[in-house]
Amino acid sequence: MIAVTVLSGCSNFEMKQPATVIFPSTTKVTVVGNPSLSNVTVTVDGTTVNSQLAYTGSATAEGNLSLAIGMHTLTAAADVSCWYCSGRQYHPTDTKMACVINPNPNTTAIPAIKIPFAKTDNKSWTDGGGANLSLGADSGTNATRWQFLRLGGFASSTGAIESIAEFPCMCLRALEDNTGVALAACDFNDVRQQWNGLKQQTASGGKGLYSFAAQNGVQFCLTESGNNLVQSGCTISDNQLWALQNIALGRFESDQTAWGQ
Repeated sequence: MIAVTVLSGCSNFEMKQPATVIFPSTTKVTVVGNPSLSNVTVTVDGTTVNSQLAYTGSATAEGNLSLAIGMHTLTAAADVSCWYCSGRQYHPTDTKMACVINPNPNTTAIPAIKIPFAKTDNKSWTDGGGANLSLGADSGTNATRWQFLRLGGFASSTGAIESIAEFPCMCLRALEDNTGVALAACDFNDVRQQWNGLKQQTASGGKGLYSFAAQNGVQFCLTESGNNLVQSGCTISDNQLWALQNIALGRFESDQTAWGQ
């Protein structure tokens, strides 16, 4: 359970919360105004959830929210009494991110959790702490498991790639120098976290081999360089091709896009 508290007065407005929630715990939201508040609004990812709130006094509103696994944007707003403000009130807002963690990612049936393997040597992406990503043999640990999330409609080839277990709610992001990749808090509106994942070749057994191009206007692809995962110009050479083992389905992906069907 997390508590989101909005402390507000004419000069004080703040939202506090822990960084993570273990699914399926609810998120307790508490909105507090000083000396009083009205017209409280709380949204989750842009959707109003006011029906789940109740006033517990002239200065407090509370509610318990159920959030799906992943990163969420919580925003609280209210009319707060203020003796020296125009109209004797002001309308503060504050926004924070809440991360809901999957407690058992290796046994979940979520088909988006996959292990990438390089075409050249079967090395996997390893999220070793948020710095530039490295490559290494898959040892069955969380560090090589990733959630591939399609962004857009059913046929979209653009998606985000999240470190589902080792660093939940952290996503693969192209660095500003367009050479390396690292982890950053998932923000699906960040073009540097958007990747175009398309099947380029088909290996034996129907196994797809995919390239991943950053969608920040540069068109660089995820590339194997020694033991490092970097970006370089998309040539669709062997060191830019990746097979994706689907954990839940126990097979390699073969669909046209990396996000599957």
